Amino acid sequence: MKMKKRAWKPLADAKLRNAVEERIKTSVELLRDPSTIKKHALERDVKIRGWSPLSLGSGYPGLCLLFGELDRLEPEAGWDMAGHQVLVAVQQAVQEHGVPSLDLWGGLAGIVLGVRSLSRGGTRYAGMMESLNRFATEQLPEFIETRTDRLANDLRMTDYDLMGGMTGVGRYLLAFRDEPQLQPVLEGVIRYLIALSGEKEVEGQLVPMWHISSDNQFLAIEREFFKQGMCNAGLSHGIAGPMGVLALAKLHGVETTGQDTAIRRYAEWLVEQKLEDEYGPYWPGRIPMEVVSNGWEEGKVVPPNESWCYGGPSIARQLWFAGMALGETAWQELAMEVAVASYKRTQNWNEKTGLSSPNFCHGVAGTAYMAQVMYAETGNELFAEARDRLVERVLDLFDEELPYHVFELTRDPNDPNGTKTKVSDMGLLEGLAGTLTVLTSLLTEEAPEWDAVFLLS
Repeated sequence: MKMKKRAWKPLADAKLRNAVEERIKTSVELLRDPSTIKKHALERDVKIRGWSPLSLGSGYPGLCLLFGELDRLEPEAGWDMAGHQVLVAVQQAVQEHGVPSLDLWGGLAGIVLGVRSLSRGGTRYAGMMESLNRFATEQLPEFIETRTDRLANDLRMTDYDLMGGMTGVGRYLLAFRDEPQLQPVLEGVIRYLIALSGEKEVEGQLVPMWHISSDNQFLAIEREFFKQGMCNAGLSHGIAGPMGVLALAKLHGVETTGQDTAIRRYAEWLVEQKLEDEYGPYWPGRIPMEVVSNGWEEGKVVPPNESWCYGGPSIARQLWFAGMALGETAWQELAMEVAVASYKRTQNWNEKTGLSSPNFCHGVAGTAYMAQVMYAETGNELFAEARDRLVERVLDLFDEELPYHVFELTRDPNDPNGTKTKVSDMGLLEGLAGTLTVLTSLLTEEAPEWDAVFLLS
């Protein structure tokens, strides 16, 4: 089965559409001027979350996706010129700082996809994209080699993951799969993700190659908790991402020996790791090595998470791709069950959602958008109802007293009570740009392309 053009079903309720339009109109003005954003960031306002000019997640490339989507919605409204000003800021930042890295969410891959989102289907900025892609062609072989050398003995999540690793780079390269100069590095990434699906020996035991040792966990508390290491099942840093890229590659006609076997290994492992509560099946984001070896204790309950980064809807989306790619309808049926269960949980707002902010990564906007994706995919009205309910929640959570109206809840490390405070962010991942991009897409008549950076297409 090959990838077909996606269906799309925008918001139908007139009152909700009007509220969304008004919110976009009000808040987008905070993002129109790149120089003002830079000024605010350099002032280091305690209410403003970190800013990195060339980061897709928290910088100018994320704004490119927003203005590209607004231009698609209103092509005569001048959003392309707003996007052009952002690209000028991107060029200035590259000249000043250089390209910080090659990955999707912090470096080159995200910059290129930002430019592409403003190109009106490739009819603009071709020279800029060609130049950046040529740089990628020159630099990525070493990027791939370094991570391949660490694969069996010193694997880090950012070697393979969507945010900083090979999965994110692979999704960028898939967007340019017809460019001859990029095809060899795309094949290199695919081969790496196939190798990642294998096994390695740890302390005399065969474990999945994607096992991450205790020493290579992100946080000290994780190093303490996962003394034997763990396997990450989530989308942002977990194994759902490599599976999704391999499946999307196959659906787009990019195939390599061993690819089907790798997709199957990942999918079957995820199926084995699922848990179930009164709403239905779900996946815990991080699975301790003891559980990988011995299975879950009977009756074990791990709180579900319904956000994009670690939640059921995003992992289910990758299993859906895997099912499409290999013709495994049982995987698609399980993906549907997981997604349905996730949105049933969100009906009880304070219970079992893991959602507390309006943004994309950890918040309600991402979960609302994933309901939209599943609604367009399946036509199941439960997803439309969940989408509308969650969009209303997003609108309710906007806080105009904050610099960028959207927030992430952050614990104060100096507060012994662990009190959470609102910290505002302009970016795509955790801030205003991502939330407005979601809201804009819910007004359009055709499916967007920007959600590829979140591995939802």
